[in-house]
Amino acid sequence: MNGIKITGGGFDKVVFESEIDTLAGGVTLDVSGVTFADGVVPAGTLVSVKDSNGFSYPVKITNPGDSATFDRVPLGFVHMTVPVDDNTLVGVVIEGVVRKDAVAADVKTSAKAIAAVIPKITFV
Repeated sequence: MNGIKITGGGFDKVVFESEIDTLAGGVTLDVSGVTFADGVVPAGTLVSVKDSNGFSYPVKITNPGDSATFDRVPLGFVHMTVPVDDNTLVGVVIEGVVRKDAVAADVKTSAKAIAAVIPKITFV
C-alpha cells in the first residue's frame, strides 16, 4: 500500500454521546511543552480559543472542581484521538453531550465550570 502510514492501534473511549456541532475546519493545536501519553492527543482533550497567531492550545485546569479556573479560554473538545505532530490538526466539538467517565479526571471534576464557559456542552 503506497502512501499509507499505519500507526499503532489501541483502545479509544467513546467520549461523545452526541456531537451536534463542530468547529468548521478544526484548529491547529500547539502542543509544545505538553507531553501526551503514547504520542497522541486523546479525544475529549479540552482546547482553547485560537490566539492571535491562529493556534489553539490544550487547556490547563487549575483548582479542579466547581470553581475551576483555566489558563486559556476553553473552546471545545478534541473530536477524535490524533497523533502528535509539528502542526497537529484536530476537529473540535463545540456543541454536544460529553460522557464524564470518558474524559480526564480534572475535566470530569470541573464539568460544571466548563459548562459555564461552554454552555452548548452538556455532561452526562
